[in-house]
Amino acid sequence: MKKMKWSFLSGDGNWEDHGGKFISPPQSSGEFTYWFVLEVINWEEAVGEREAADIDGNYNVSLSVVAPSECPIADLKNAMESCGLEDMEIDSPLMLVEILYSYGIHANVWNEDGCLKDLMQKGKQKAIEAEFMFGFAMDKHQNAIGATGWDFLQGNPLGDLKREAS
Repeated sequence: MKKMKWSFLSGDGNWEDHGGKFISPPQSSGEFTYWFVLEVINWEEAVGEREAADIDGNYNVSLSVVAPSECPIADLKNAMESCGLEDMEIDSPLMLVEILYSYGIHANVWNEDGCLKDLMQKGKQKAIEAEFMFGFAMDKHQNAIGATGWDFLQGNPLGDLKREAS
């Protein structure tokens, strides 16, 4: 079985209690470079003890794809501005991934609630599957109006609606 080496991207040093993000090595679609991001949310920390009791599992782990080269420059500038970095030159692709992910310019591949250890294993396995079948993973609809992962990588959650309006 293929493995990916994951690195800590951002979040609290005690990520199991307070959440965090992990990043894969760079991947290639053949046309552009992208990264997988695994985000860990501790439901009790995020929404409180009472609300967390209504969720099936203590944690949520999600797997997303970020492709900085696919993001339009205007959206990248907006993302940098939202992080207070509009005057900064970004020379790290990992920083770009974090900025775009935080701004919402990423394609969702998978997310699930449950036990942290099981979710982390499953999320890493889903990344391997999505890397192998990348085009199919990006073809999936991301929302109810039919925008695909390709649209989300380009900062276009409206999909065909935005293209038809142009």
